[in-house]
Amino acid sequence: HCTESPDSSGTFKKQIFNAAAAHLAPLHTGGTIKAGSHVKSKWTAIKKIYGDIQEYCNVPGAHWDNICGAGIEGEAARDFWKQYIDMHPMICAFKNQGWSFYDMVEAIMPNGAAQG
Repeated sequence: HCTESPDSSGTFKKQIFNAAAAHLAPLHTGGTIKAGSHVKSKWTAIKKIYGDIQEYCNVPGAHWDNICGAGIEGEAARDFWKQYIDMHPMICAFKNQGWSFYDMVEAIMPNGAAQG
């Protein structure tokens, strides 16, 4: 389904989520078998993380890389980070480590779109 691209907000059609769930089904090892709605929910969360990182990167003076994440060092940076993650809790884990999926998600997102 590589030829099926998302719309301008990074959203795929329902058929794509269903096809992804069917593709993943043989890999299932336990728990509930995932449906297209589960895949869509996960994709929505991934887009939110990506969007929050993109927004953070647009903050003047903010740092981001896929090795050190936000690279928070120093009291002022820690204070700003705490305020930022209060509004964007999904990126809390990336205070000092990168997000391994960032480059892959960036390649999928049209024109850097990152709506939740």
